[in-house]
Amino acid sequence: MTDLEEAWAELDEANAFVRWWIGRPSYHDDVRGAEHWQQWAFDPREKRKAGKRSRSVTAIGSTEVDCLRAMARELRELRPAL
Repeated sequence: MTDLEEAWAELDEANAFVRWWIGRPSYHDDVRGAEHWQQWAFDPREKRKAGKRSRSVTAIGSTEVDCLRAMARELRELRPAL
């Protein structure tokens, strides 16, 4: 299994409990020297309101693998303590 496949598996495992909608990671290279990967996720059960969602997270990493692992960490933090 590659690092990328492992990172996706880690993200899937982290999302199994919260079941948020997770977007595809995207590469941002619009600022030279500040290139990064970014990924967004949100709770689809949140009631829609005008304006910004309150239950969403954005993960950023220097590589796609780092971005996926950052998102997995974000989602694990949403789990209530057992």
